[in-house]
Amino acid sequence: MISRRHYYDDTRDYAGIVSHVINGDTVRGYLESGEKDAYYLNTMIFLDSFRDEIELTDISVFVPDGDEAINVWDTDGGEGAYDLGERTAAFRDYRNYYNADASERGPVKVKPVRTQNGIEPFISVFTPLTDSKGKPVAVVCVTRPELMLGTLISQFILVILLSAAFVSTVIMLILYRIIKKSFIRPIGILTKSAETMVGNLERDEAVNIDIHTNDELETLAEAFTKMDIDIREYINELSAAMAERERISGELDAAAKIQMGILPKKGMQYEDMRECDLAASMVPAREVGGDFYDIFMADDRHLALVIADVSGKGVPASLFMVATKILIKYGLKQGLSPSEALSATNEKLIESNDLDLFVTTWLVLIDLDTGECVEINAGHEHPAIRKKGGLFELDRYRHSPALAALDGIIFRERSFRLDPGDSLFVYTDGVTEASDKNHQLFGEQRLVDALNKSVDALPEELLKNVKDSIDAFVGDAPQFDDITMLAFRYNGK
Repeated sequence: MISRRHYYDDTRDYAGIVSHVINGDTVRGYLESGEKDAYYLNTMIFLDSFRDEIELTDISVFVPDGDEAINVWDTDGGEGAYDLGERTAAFRDYRNYYNADASERGPVKVKPVRTQNGIEPFISVFTPLTDSKGKPVAVVCVTRPELMLGTLISQFILVILLSAAFVSTVIMLILYRIIKKSFIRPIGILTKSAETMVGNLERDEAVNIDIHTNDELETLAEAFTKMDIDIREYINELSAAMAERERISGELDAAAKIQMGILPKKGMQYEDMRECDLAASMVPAREVGGDFYDIFMADDRHLALVIADVSGKGVPASLFMVATKILIKYGLKQGLSPSEALSATNEKLIESNDLDLFVTTWLVLIDLDTGECVEINAGHEHPAIRKKGGLFELDRYRHSPALAALDGIIFRERSFRLDPGDSLFVYTDGVTEASDKNHQLFGEQRLVDALNKSVDALPEELLKNVKDSIDAFVGDAPQFDDITMLAFRYNGK
C-alpha cells in the first residue's frame, strides 16, 4: 500500500516536471498556425525520451474545448500518436476544472484516474500547463501502468496469519501453565493484600504478604509490606503536622486581630474633629504584615499622622512594627520634636535589630489652629498633596534614611503650610508596586490619576477610588505586599 502511494506520487511528480519544462506561452501560437518549429520538435524529442527513460505509457499535452480536447503534443503510447491540432474526447472532470473561473478554481488536486486497456490497468495523471502569467493554457496528461500489489500482499498476509496462529496457539498453551504458576497466583495475592491494606489503614496492624518466587514479584511483595508501614507512619506524621498547622494558624489569626486592633479604628475621636477629615486603611498581604499607620493628638492642638512600612513580612515584621509604632507615639507624646522622636526611636530599634530589619517612615505634625506642618520622610514613598482648587501631585524632596538602617542619624525636618481645603495622601509601596499578571507595576502615574478622578472627594472616597483602581489593574494576580493608605483634608479652625 505504501509502495502504491509512492508510485502515484511519483507519477504526479513526472506530470509536474513536464508542465514546468514546456513553455506555455507557445501553445496558442501552435494551435493557430499549425506549424511545427524547432522548439516544438525539440519538445517532442524531450517527451519521447522522458517517456522511454521513466517507462511511461504515454505523455500528451492538449487544450480542452467543449467536450473535446485539441492535441498539441502526444507521444506514441503503442496505439499511434495524435498530431498537432487533432481533436479527441476530453475528460469531463478536468474539463470542468479548466473552464472554472480563476477565483473559483483553487489549488489543483490531481488524482489518478484508472483506465482499462485490454487486461492491463493504467493510471492517468493530469496537471495544468500555465503561461508566464500563471493562467492555465493546456493540460498535461501522463499515463503509466498501475502497480499491482494486491495479490502479492494478500498471499503474504495469509501465510503469515496461518503460521502465526499455529505457533501462537502452541506457545500460549505452554506459557499459560508457566504464567499461572509464576504470575497469576502471586498477583492475586498482591491484589487481595492491597485491598486489605486499604481497608486496614486505620488500624495499627500491617499486612503480611507471603510470596516466595525468588524474582521481581517477591521483591514487589516486600515493597508492598514496606509501603504499608511507611504510609501508616506518614499518616501519623501528617496528622501531627496538620494539628500543629491548625495551632499556628489560630495563633496567626489572633496575632492579626491584635495587630489590626492596634491601628486606629473608625469612630475614634479624630473622626469628630471639625478642623479636618481623615480616613485610613490597611490590607495585609499575609495574616500579619509590616505596614502600619497611626493618628493621634501629640498635644492639645497638634495632630500627628504616621505611616510606615517594615521590611520583610510575617510575625517578625509585625512585632517590629508594633515596637516602632509605640516608640514614635511615646516620643511625640513626651513633647519631642518629630526629628528627636524619630532619632530616639531609631536608637532603640537598632539596639535589638538582630534580623537587620528597617522601617520606611513618613511623619507629619499638624497645627490644627494654623495649618503649619512639620514633616519627615525617612526613606518612604513620596506623599501626594493637593492645594484647594488644584489637582493632586507627588511632593518630591530629599528624604532621610529609613529607621533602623544607620546609627546616629539626625532626621531632616521639612516645614510647610496647609490652607483650608488642602489635602494630603500618603501610602506604602504596596500601592505603587501592585502588579498585574504580566508583572507590570501600578506605578505613581496611575496613583495620581486615581486621586484626581474625584479631587473634591472626602478622604474615605479617595481611598476607595485608589483601591478600586488597584483592583481593576491587578485583576486576578495575587497580592504580594501590604496596601496601606491614609488621606487627610484640612478644614481650618
